[in-house]
Amino acid sequence: MKNFIFVILFSIFLFGCATTNSVESKPRIKSDNLRLEAAMKNYAGYDELVKRGFDIHSLDYIENQGDFYNALAPYFYGEDDSTLDNHFGEGMFQRYNYIYFKNKFGTKEELLNEGYVENETMFYYPSNGEKDWRVGYFYSRNIDYNGLEIKHNGNLSHSTYGFSEDKDYIYIKIFKHSYSINTYSDFFSKAKKKNVIIIDLSENYGGCVADGENFINGFSSLKDKKIYCLIGNTNSCGECVVSKLLEKYSNIKLIGTNTRGISRYGINFSTDIHNFKQLGILNLVIPSMDDYNSPYNKEGIGIFPNYWANTLEDIEKTINFDLKYNFFGRAMGQKRLSNMIDGCYN
Repeated sequence: MKNFIFVILFSIFLFGCATTNSVESKPRIKSDNLRLEAAMKNYAGYDELVKRGFDIHSLDYIENQGDFYNALAPYFYGEDDSTLDNHFGEGMFQRYNYIYFKNKFGTKEELLNEGYVENETMFYYPSNGEKDWRVGYFYSRNIDYNGLEIKHNGNLSHSTYGFSEDKDYIYIKIFKHSYSINTYSDFFSKAKKKNVIIIDLSENYGGCVADGENFINGFSSLKDKKIYCLIGNTNSCGECVVSKLLEKYSNIKLIGTNTRGISRYGINFSTDIHNFKQLGILNLVIPSMDDYNSPYNKEGIGIFPNYWANTLEDIEKTINFDLKYNFFGRAMGQKRLSNMIDGCYN
């Protein structure tokens, strides 16, 4: 009997030791890991990550930024290699796809018969005349940029926008949407008196949504005008402006190249930049806001223009083509747009 009791007590002792060792063998989660997990739970795309299979506890014991990337990467990229969010981490999981144009043109029928696919390997490029479709293909951002190129004399670094005008036309260039929030009243008061309005959002790198909304709302009194919006390498809030212009107004045509596709989730700069020094992760951007998930815009692909053109000369030809066939039947004249652009910068 004594032996039996001894065996039982000894077994309990061994079980207790094993349990203690098991508990003690699991290291404590560092405070920065816990802070990182809390920040991730506040991420605007967190629910989507979880749907894709992400487990927040995979961050319990990561030690550096490389570990963080490896824990998240399988859930940020889709089956088509698209990305969930180009804002996250200031491009940590970026996918920006542009069109690389080849010097091959043809009619739509000709290129389709050769096996090209509309808006995948062939694009409507009316500035070329009768053979108004151009061959091209998608490529990622790490190759030299082949998007919209608008050259000008001077700069607008001191301002967020500028405009110039002549008798029939007015042109406005917006670099960013200011957090001081513009009214654009000077521009719209003049635009009401013009036949054609050209908005240049190429190279626009985003900014304040409220400023963008002010700009969009100003067009409610210009529904009888012919409006062209130039796009290409357009970012974030700039893309939201393009999407909402398309949704609200039917008199707008897009010319240029596709935007960057960086508007699914938005950033609050006062709360969404984080530092985790123990992990060596600094200035990590974790967007907490739903920006504007537009049906026109796909993350990493962007918004496509109605008319593709990747030089200023081709843009001028395209506007002339559209005015001749779809508006008041007269062209804007050679170099007229380029002169207005230079006037905007001076």
